[in-house]
Amino acid sequence: MKQLMNVMVKMRDGVSLSTDIRMPEAGGPFPVVLVRNPYNNNITVTPENEALLKLYLESGYAYVTQDVRGKYDSEGTFRPFDESEDGFDSVAWLAKQTWCNGRVGMSGASYCGFTQLEAAKMAPPALCAITPSVMAHDAFKGIMYKNGSFSFLIMAWALGNTGRTDKPQPLIDWMKIYNTLPLEKMDAAAGFETPFLQEWLAHPRYDAFWKK
Repeated sequence: MKQLMNVMVKMRDGVSLSTDIRMPEAGGPFPVVLVRNPYNNNITVTPENEALLKLYLESGYAYVTQDVRGKYDSEGTFRPFDESEDGFDSVAWLAKQTWCNGRVGMSGASYCGFTQLEAAKMAPPALCAITPSVMAHDAFKGIMYKNGSFSFLIMAWALGNTGRTDKPQPLIDWMKIYNTLPLEKMDAAAGFETPFLQEWLAHPRYDAFWKK
């Protein structure tokens, strides 16, 4: 296996995203499997997933993992679920590399599934396949506001993803937090400042913000 670690891939606005590349030692160019996630680009190459990585490499694929904007080693500010342009640019960059045969697929579950849909809606020419799973297709109706009510599940996710790295919250009294009113004060009650959460709460109805 050949590795290219923490390659900084520049997006259209100049922000660079940390990208780890693994490919077979010999041969090429290769088709690419891309995983974009906010949970550290090493999460999909843990010992538990070693068999999957080996399968991709032995099957003649390059396997690429990327920290989304604002997370871990990537530059910029994290704006959850706003992944379309970065997804498009990442696929386009991969397709131009000498070790890529111009064909890119994307994989992953949960948020990694959503990054696939966001890229696909812009139809990058090199994107040949996506395999999204365990995610909603609509951020507003499927994640943030269910039947018109703000989801407390996304509150826990938002606090855990505030900042560049994950922040486990084993000592938070969630019932106390969930009883905080108005909702805009919930993150502060837990000791956090979460701009993207405030932005979600500022748009409790489907509008141009969610349509984008």
